Amino acid sequence: MLGGRVYLAFLMSPAHLQVIDQENGAPLVSNADCHVRLFSDEGLATEWLARRRAHETNA
Repeated sequence: MLGGRVYLAFLMSPAHLQVIDQENGAPLVSNADCHVRLFSDEGLATEWLARRRAHETNA
């Protein structure tokens, strides 16, 4: 165990994301220790990670 939550934002092309049948930023894995999301937009991925960081800091 890493001692905290882990957040992973995977960036991929829109075509690859469409093949996986996920909505932009839809959760891939989410449990108490690890949260993974797929994105095709770097800005959205960065925003999500920043929100998660702020949430963890305020928790």
